[in-house]
Amino acid sequence: MSRLFLLDTTGILALFAGEPRTMTMLRWAEQGTSVVATTATAVVAASRIGAITSRQWDAVLLRGVFVIPFDETAAFGVVDDRSGRQLDVAHTMWEARRLDALVVTRQPQPYRVCGLSVVALPA
Repeated sequence: MSRLFLLDTTGILALFAGEPRTMTMLRWAEQGTSVVATTATAVVAASRIGAITSRQWDAVLLRGVFVIPFDETAAFGVVDDRSGRQLDVAHTMWEARRLDALVVTRQPQPYRVCGLSVVALPA
């Protein structure tokens, strides 16, 4: 069974910056040996922070990165998170739990506190 890597907002920014570990994950996704995904809310947050265009996203999506939608199941799961976390972080946590994914992030602490498995990238 292939491993699921779930990029949060900071993981996406690392990918677009060419961070070596994220590029390796992308290569694994292309080869079909792992799955790389992110959440729709993290896409929006990272795109706003990093000025990532839809054309740049097309290039990444064509290489095998999946975007998990923010549907009603996720919405109600996030509603139950009363921690005050930003929407993109809460959505990533929800999906990481649901899918048993490794969260790829430059800010591992919120995920570790919740008992999630993390790939910590350099800040």
